[in-house]
Amino acid sequence: MDVALQLRGSYAEVLGAARWAEAEGLVALAMPDHYLAGTDPTLPAYDHLVQFAGLARETNHIELVNLVSPVTFRHPAVYAKMAVTLAEMSDNRFVLGLGTGWLKDEHRLFGFPFPTQGTRFRMLDEALAFVRAFQAGEGFSGEFYQIEAFDSQPRLPFKIVVGGSGASRTPELAGRYADEFNLFPSLDGDLTGRVATCHKAAVAADRDPTGIRLSYTTPVFAAVNEFDYLELLDAEAAERGRTAKELESRLAARHIPFGWGERLAVSLEPLREAGVSRIYLQVGTTDVARIARLIAPFRP
Repeated sequence: MDVALQLRGSYAEVLGAARWAEAEGLVALAMPDHYLAGTDPTLPAYDHLVQFAGLARETNHIELVNLVSPVTFRHPAVYAKMAVTLAEMSDNRFVLGLGTGWLKDEHRLFGFPFPTQGTRFRMLDEALAFVRAFQAGEGFSGEFYQIEAFDSQPRLPFKIVVGGSGASRTPELAGRYADEFNLFPSLDGDLTGRVATCHKAAVAADRDPTGIRLSYTTPVFAAVNEFDYLELLDAEAAERGRTAKELESRLAARHIPFGWGERLAVSLEPLREAGVSRIYLQVGTTDVARIARLIAPFRP
């Protein structure tokens, strides 16, 4: 299973982490698209799509993955133009990620409309169709977005990732449009069901389901030995007001990998069985020494 990172920070911080990850042979660096860096609105939050432009020129071969942008933030024409520009700047290493958006506070604070979930899914469906039409030079007309058929040069083949924890709509949209389906931990824990829905939708859209990469995004609850793992587990459990046993049960139910050594390998098995070939580790830091410790249990 290929190892990738998801993180965020200032440009100097993410550049340092990206260069380290590239030197270490990690396959991708992903960043989320949020106008807030957390629940505290005073924490610095940067535009990661602008940061990707810098990374495109200052890295050489690591994939740069937008994981993911809310359809509520920008018109799909803006996303398509950004993506094709970043693809050109990075020698086709940029992957565009689109989702419905979920953080209501950032919409309220910045004045973005936050429609109902059903409306956001319809917007996402149309945005994905719009971007695919843009890539093909075709026309599209929907409830929210329209584009005329024209030769949309430059036409570079940037990839699209669709991801989330939903059981039906997200995997269905991934099957119809995505090059990569990014699964996220959910309370139902049904990985194989979500993958099956994705593949069924791909077949219905006359697409090859085996051509859709399956990836997984997860926080890190692992260590290289039992002592370090128990120390990490106790600290995380205390922060969440749970016992260590309660936290482990919750992690197992949501298919969040945990443990060390063989125990970690066992917790990763459901991902492998579902066909996941890449894991994005949410390291929560840009300090490369700490990143190295956090991802060490996942590397051969």
